[in-house]
Amino acid sequence: EHGQTPETLFTLSVQPFLKELWPKERSLTSPIVAKAFACLPAATGYCFSVAVDEVERYIQPFGCYSMYDFGFHIRRGGGGVEDGYNSLKKVITTSSTAKSLLHLLDRSIAYTDEPIRPLELADTLSFITTIIPGIEDDPVFLRLSMLSNWR
Repeated sequence: EHGQTPETLFTLSVQPFLKELWPKERSLTSPIVAKAFACLPAATGYCFSVAVDEVERYIQPFGCYSMYDFGFHIRRGGGGVEDGYNSLKKVITTSSTAKSLLHLLDRSIAYTDEPIRPLELADTLSFITTIIPGIEDDPVFLRLSMLSNWR
């Protein structure tokens, strides 16, 4: 139907599909499935945190080279990083959504010496600090910041 919001579509269609039809077995999860699900939360608007909770069980490390893999179109524009963060700024607006994004990134980036990680990870972490001052002491944030050479 025309005029439905991303939140309505998620709540009425995607969420019931995941709860009632999608296989629950973790053995069916693969990096390809994880990559497909990783971008779903960004498309759900204000349901971002709920969507991360729904897809979390299917997320595992995959080759995430860009925040585009998570549904965020981050690019450096003529006005600097600020211009490029429009899609991130529209979705990640509260401490809850910022923590959900950290959790999604943490589940998607392997615990290895040199994991594949988004090119824009440092800029994303910097953005998160504007949403949650003091998050720098969080263990997940610390791990991701060490991978990105954030400071």
